[in-house]
Amino acid sequence: MIGAHGILKGKRGLILGVFNETSIAFHVAERALAEGAELILSNSPLAMRMGAVKPFENHRSFSYLIS
Repeated sequence: MIGAHGILKGKRGLILGVFNETSIAFHVAERALAEGAELILSNSPLAMRMGAVKPFENHRSFSYLIS
């Protein structure tokens, strides 16, 4: 990550469409977490079964939203 400055510290967000490392939403979520945001990731159960969101499991400032 290039220069995380914490500009999103204390901010909360919902990111849709985090499916795998090639999706734009994945990189937006990764950067937002690095900047201090608290996120909810909306994923289909398929994406979770495929392990697409595993890189975020060590982060304590995000949650899954399953619909």
